[in-house]
Amino acid sequence: MSTIATLVGHSSRLNDIFGYWPSFHDAEVISLSLHRDAVDSPGPTMVALIHVFEMTSEVSESGHFICRKHTLVEIQFSDVEDLKLEDFNHQNALNRLRILESTTRPGRLAVFLDSAYGLDGTFTSSAVEVLSATPGIPPGSI
Repeated sequence: MSTIATLVGHSSRLNDIFGYWPSFHDAEVISLSLHRDAVDSPGPTMVALIHVFEMTSEVSESGHFICRKHTLVEIQFSDVEDLKLEDFNHQNALNRLRILESTTRPGRLAVFLDSAYGLDGTFTSSAVEVLSATPGIPPGSI
């Protein structure tokens, strides 16, 4: 079984912030961009902008869990196939993001955007790469 470090290019960009690869629990998908590539490229790409953070067990005075390490991460998925997306709306909270070696498509990665609320999706990809990881909270997020 492969680790995220071997499956995801530049995964260290998130590991350096969190000290580990986050589960993306309660992370919010801010945007998804699909791009058809040039005729000689292997296939379309998708870039996801996701607000990810570390939830602590500490509770604020208002009764909410305290979150730290707010980060906007851009993840690129190359040569996207078998794309199924549904329920993208005003808030797209993930239960988790799973990236695994495909058991049915050798040489490909199976990607699961497991929904907590809003967006739910699955697809396969030939490569996954963290393009950037920038500290911050996007407008409209808490």
